[in-house]
Amino acid sequence: MTLIAIEASADCWNFPFPFNASKVQTAEIVVDKGHVAVGFPDIGRAFIVSVDLSEAIELHLPRGDVFAGGPGFGRSVALDGDIVAIGAVRIGSHGAGVEQPAGFFHTGAVYVFDVSSGALLWHAQSDKEKAFGHSVFINADGVSFGIFEAPELDGRMLRLHHVARGAIEMWSREGEPLGLIDGPSDMRGFGAELSGSASLFTIAASADTLNIWMLMPRAGTAIQHASILSTLNRMPAGNLTAEGSTVAVSAGGGFAAADGRTLLMVPGHSPYEIVGGGPLALSEDRLSVLVRSAPEDQPYNQLVVYDITTNGTLAEAAKINHVVGAALEGVTLFAVLAEPGAPVRLCKMTT
Repeated sequence: MTLIAIEASADCWNFPFPFNASKVQTAEIVVDKGHVAVGFPDIGRAFIVSVDLSEAIELHLPRGDVFAGGPGFGRSVALDGDIVAIGAVRIGSHGAGVEQPAGFFHTGAVYVFDVSSGALLWHAQSDKEKAFGHSVFINADGVSFGIFEAPELDGRMLRLHHVARGAIEMWSREGEPLGLIDGPSDMRGFGAELSGSASLFTIAASADTLNIWMLMPRAGTAIQHASILSTLNRMPAGNLTAEGSTVAVSAGGGFAAADGRTLLMVPGHSPYEIVGGGPLALSEDRLSVLVRSAPEDQPYNQLVVYDITTNGTLAEAAKINHVVGAALEGVTLFAVLAEPGAPVRLCKMTT
């Protein structure tokens, strides 16, 4: 294993924030064709950075946009060639067990920019019945994103979470709506996370079953890829990534690594289970798991990178502290570090 020293300035780039790392808890990152896209939903900012860390562009929303100048922008990120898509989500205030109507409580949008210039090309905005921005994906077929349909409200404005519906909406790369793939009515969270190359993958979890769906955009259909009983210790599955037919999903991740679980599903093998769950990144060679909430004696996030090329086992390739987000390209890791008292940095290292 070779781990380039993150202190080396040639291998890190400082984001132009006028404050230290304390305000940045999350970074969404993807890498593709010579660029890295990074979103910071805590502060509502997003960037395109060249993979050699020599050039960067900040992506700006029009003045007066609902997500301009506030948190939420950067919740999801997708990148493919000449365009980048940034999802935005904002959740309003709510009391115990009582939520505001959908249009106030939860709004979202997807914005598409030109990679080379940073110019905004088009955007799609949530309406009062549907909220999106949690996930976005780009491939040759266009731009796809997950949708949550708000369930009916009863007379006391109590929202029935377990009957929320989900779907995948597909738009052309030029911004024209193409179609919709509906999820089963009982599959809350359908469309929550998108990844993959030729296909899209999404998850739906109940109390004791994890279902992984493979979506075929051109056919407009969804095929169940895997269903595993009592998979993640009854914890909701919140993170999903795919590379070809290899799929990883994680859940949990509280105040100790043991609170979370990650499953790696490789064709021809039984699922690998990893102690510790959180945001994921996957390449053909590596899987990284970010334990976002660390034990009390370790007050920082930790990223664990696994070598998935070994036959029959998983081997740790690297551990990096103070990470808030990461992306993988082969054995190369792009990680955002947010160390207390230091600038927020994007660092490139080989694992």
